[in-house]
Amino acid sequence: MGDETKNRLVKTGGPTVPTSARSELTHLEIGHKFDLLDFASASKLTGNKFVFLKNEAALLELALINWAFNLVARKGYTPITTPDIARQSVVEACGFQPRDASSQVYHLQNQGHQS
Repeated sequence: MGDETKNRLVKTGGPTVPTSARSELTHLEIGHKFDLLDFASASKLTGNKFVFLKNEAALLELALINWAFNLVARKGYTPITTPDIARQSVVEACGFQPRDASSQVYHLQNQGHQS
């Protein structure tokens, strides 16, 4: 317990790169450099604040989902995919509280069907 001055190095590993030789990029710069993100197309379809994952980024997301599903299935849970639509009462019960008027929630017109 204590401040940073009480820390001690226990173990190091892997290749070392001198800090001066390393070029640190933001996630946006990496996404652009390797053609992983598409904000322009996503905004045309969904509005602002959304992104399409492309190429290796899309494959990575699917691999992580697959890994997580396999992990929980081995522990006895039942993997389930859910629809992208939920009733307002369910969204609120899950604790979703939008920060602004846009709320990132789309509403469907009620056509009288309740089930």
